[in-house]
Amino acid sequence: MSEAHEGSSYERGANDYRVLLSAAGRRDPEVVDEAVFRVLEACPAGKVVAYGTVAAWLGLSNARRAAAAMRNAPEGIPWWRHVRTDGGLIPELLERAQKHWDTEGTPYGARGVNKAAFWVPDDREWSELRAQTAQIEALVASDVAEEPGC
Repeated sequence: MSEAHEGSSYERGANDYRVLLSAAGRRDPEVVDEAVFRVLEACPAGKVVAYGTVAAWLGLSNARRAAAAMRNAPEGIPWWRHVRTDGGLIPELLERAQKHWDTEGTPYGARGVNKAAFWVPDDREWSELRAQTAQIEALVASDVAEEPGC
């Protein structure tokens, strides 16, 4: 990380990019949940992303909304890549996550992942995230337009 960013990768990642979701997308719970899932799927093995970073990237009002999406996560979403800003998870999830972190080579300690594990997308990854969130918004918008009475 450059000297210009003395904070964590989380801080750099949250501040370096523009918002992925439109205002309309941010109001649609289905779009928000799907966008959170796409971010986690795009996060490379061995890396993690903080709830607050996901919220900032999606233009959400707070980290709790990004964390809440995980209640609706389908099987296969890499939930262990979604952590608090300090790299930790609640104790009930920490031991389970450590097994995944071992498999993926994610650097961690007793309290959670090391700051070096926080993901900051490169330009290609950022473009892919933009395309994926735009696709989610378009699909949901087309579903609404096709509903009777619209």
